[in-house]
Amino acid sequence: MKREKAIRRRDSGQSLAEFAIVLPILLALLVGIFEFGVAWNRKQVLTNAAREGARLAVLVSTAGTDTVDFQVDAYLTSAGIAPGDVARSYSNIPGDTGDTVTIQLQMTHTMPFVSAVAGLLVAGGETPGSVTLTSVVNMRHE
Repeated sequence: MKREKAIRRRDSGQSLAEFAIVLPILLALLVGIFEFGVAWNRKQVLTNAAREGARLAVLVSTAGTDTVDFQVDAYLTSAGIAPGDVARSYSNIPGDTGDTVTIQLQMTHTMPFVSAVAGLLVAGGETPGSVTLTSVVNMRHE
């Protein structure tokens, strides 16, 4: 009986030490998942904004690039993205029946935690932890 208690006493701090080793890894994994989730959300916002602009260009035959810009900017602003951070490219606005409207939106998204960790691991080169999010939407004038 005394021997079992002595063995338990020697192992009493083992769980705490293992937890202290594993906790930073788990936290880093959780923060990384969160940051990739934010990037995925921004990609979806770009796609939806491009879709809204293309839909307006297709439905309103008199819509010009200014009108499409306004629609895209409104969607981006409502989602919390500064319209000035997004590069855009339009084609066939306005267009004839059968023409395909193409809207491309592109922005750079920086993930601070991933950037900090990658900065420790990678020396020089392009900014680690940055991704370029691009969305292209095509719709046909009917």
